[in-house]
Amino acid sequence: FAQDEYHLLNNRMTIDAGVRMDKKHYNNSPVTGAAVDEWAKETWTGALGASYKLTDMFTITGRYAYSENSLSSNQVSSDGSSLPPEKRSRFEAGVLANIHPFFNPWITGYYYDTKDQKVSTTGTDPNTGATVSSYIDPVTGEEVNFVTAANVITKGVEAGISGNIFKPFTYRLQYTYVTTNDAATNDSIAHHLVSATVGYRYKNAFANLSYRYVGPHDRSSSPAGIIYYELGDYSRLDANVGYNFKILDRDTRITVYGKNLGNKHYATRYVTGAYRDPGFQIGAELALSFF
Repeated sequence: FAQDEYHLLNNRMTIDAGVRMDKKHYNNSPVTGAAVDEWAKETWTGALGASYKLTDMFTITGRYAYSENSLSSNQVSSDGSSLPPEKRSRFEAGVLANIHPFFNPWITGYYYDTKDQKVSTTGTDPNTGATVSSYIDPVTGEEVNFVTAANVITKGVEAGISGNIFKPFTYRLQYTYVTTNDAATNDSIAHHLVSATVGYRYKNAFANLSYRYVGPHDRSSSPAGIIYYELGDYSRLDANVGYNFKILDRDTRITVYGKNLGNKHYATRYVTGAYRDPGFQIGAELALSFF
């Protein structure tokens, strides 16, 4: 990848651009598990963005990005044919207001035009002969999804506020709405997302609390396409506290964390059954820097 950034007009305007290419090599087939020696088709992403400070308070932003992606390792077409690469153009525009250190709202609208996006379809399970939308490969144990290509328009808006409260406290609130013109894709995504974080730092100590709400998915079909299961519509709360110090002159951090404090066993996927979150978890982490 390569990227750069330029500041113009006495730093009132910023322009940035970047390009990235990824190419993956397989020693084993991600679908069959058989030994192979092959390179996947490369994927490309390029982006150009700009921001302009209208006043000391208001800044406008804009961004265009283009990407190309071939099939993922767990996707196959229903007839075994090769599908064209996915070509996505992304347009984003937003406004940021620096009203006060404790109150900085923003709003961003986006429009994605994706040619040959991979969307769910049905095919024949090679193990059972049944018509399904996905199956579990007996060799790799991985889920394989049948997909086809469709032109999909994705639209959405993101709004939020962030800032500092009495300096040690920081917060960020965000709401996102997204929708598409493809019925199958629209059914499989949550249209409403809400997130909030509150952080505290005092000298070497820190603490964070985060909240996330994922709206309901309209439905999620079983592999056979005859059972529907409601997903999403859950809230999750996570927290951590920690302390930075030194051991033998090396930067060290100890963190104690709690995940899913509400012990919600929400479902995020349905394949041959619902895949549920394990619920409340607690743990500790010790990190030591050697460089």
